[in-house]
Amino acid sequence: MIAAGGVAMGLLGNELAFARALTPQERESVMALGSRKHYVADAHLLTEGDRSSHVLIIIRGWVTVSVATDRGATRLILGLRGPGELLGEMAALDPHPRSATVRALGPTETQVISGDAFRRFLALHPRVSGLVIRQLTFRLRSADQERSALASLTVLQRLAGRLTELAVASRRGRPAGSRNRDGDLAFGTVLDRLPKNGPYLDVAAAMVLGKADLLRFQPPVDRWLGRAPATSLDPEQTREESRDVYGLLRQHAGPAWLRPFDAIRRCTLHVASATGGQEDKGRYPAGAGPRRVLEPLLALLALHGMVEVPGGAEAFAVGEAPAFEAVPSARAGRTGGAAGTVGSARGEAK
Repeated sequence: MIAAGGVAMGLLGNELAFARALTPQERESVMALGSRKHYVADAHLLTEGDRSSHVLIIIRGWVTVSVATDRGATRLILGLRGPGELLGEMAALDPHPRSATVRALGPTETQVISGDAFRRFLALHPRVSGLVIRQLTFRLRSADQERSALASLTVLQRLAGRLTELAVASRRGRPAGSRNRDGDLAFGTVLDRLPKNGPYLDVAAAMVLGKADLLRFQPPVDRWLGRAPATSLDPEQTREESRDVYGLLRQHAGPAWLRPFDAIRRCTLHVASATGGQEDKGRYPAGAGPRRVLEPLLALLALHGMVEVPGGAEAFAVGEAPAFEAVPSARAGRTGGAAGTVGSARGEAK
């Protein structure tokens, strides 16, 4: 839960998702009750007022839960639900119509279980029944807190809380050292809601691999963090850095993390660290100093034509998205293969 202005807010909640709270045997038994179903973006998984009683368990993707308001087409979003979440349980447990609409933010995959099968399973498995009751109780409290937030917080305060919650959720529930190949939830949610074409795609942007000090001994991050501060902005060097970061992210993080870069036609990628080293119990044994924190800002200013560079703004970003294709890295052999693949421009780097 995010505290904003003294009021707790919860779009996603901090409860462990239903499927992840099950034991492996329980999870296998629950999934065996139903069948897999796929939904495209904007599809309704459940509809407010409908008399159906089946439940859904999200396997992949994210959905919104919303209710109608007195303002016509305006809907109040009660929450976001992601992988492992149980949906539609209220209609399965009582004879009333659906109380909310569930809509897919992007391609979504679910397990669909009939209400009768789900009720029989709960009757035979008291622990799982307890998990469902706990989820219902938590969501009721969350709805009360949401109403309080609507009455007492400004739009900006609520937006800040939502963005923070999305960022935390994108890191939640992963074992230490595991890789998140699904991309950033905040990025993905926004990109899924934007049109696939439009003037915003031509707005220059810079993406930064933050906290790069955590990778400071790994090629190609070590090469860029180890460079002396630039005395001038070199478009060719910026394109080279973009290629290196693209390759690193594509191999070690996955294509989902590159969605903003692939969607925006004029974009650069950068390595940066605010401290230059890792903290240990509040101290920096090797000293602290920012590394390459100005380069992304200068590149962004140059892309907008606010800083003069050789060749002008177009020297940084030329061509249409996606301007990079994954190809074997010619540099991989010289850097220990950390980059794996790099961006190869179709004519010119982005």
